[in-house]
Amino acid sequence: MKNKVSFQLIEGKETALQGMINRIIDVEICYEMEMNVEETTVMDISRQTFPIQIMIDQKHLQNVEYLNYLCRMITHDARFKLEMKFRIAMAKAAFKKKKENFLTKKVDLT
Repeated sequence: MKNKVSFQLIEGKETALQGMINRIIDVEICYEMEMNVEETTVMDISRQTFPIQIMIDQKHLQNVEYLNYLCRMITHDARFKLEMKFRIAMAKAAFKKKKENFLTKKVDLT
């Protein structure tokens, strides 16, 4: 079974980010590991987003507008509108589950 590792790289320039990815790949080779390109994504967090062209093994990484990282919804524009909707939906689901359990339980009045 392969372990899943999640990490976040922050860099101001696309070329510097590509260099960081290349160094990670070099370390992976030393430890006989490999990065799953299909599950690796990149996101540009700014007001004016531009697609980032990062490559691993001659494949471009997918650019995303939002991602769920450590139970937080991070968006490309760094606003919390989607995060609030996500939290409200989680609270509704938890409340509905509790409500169903409460209404279906038999109450002993004696």
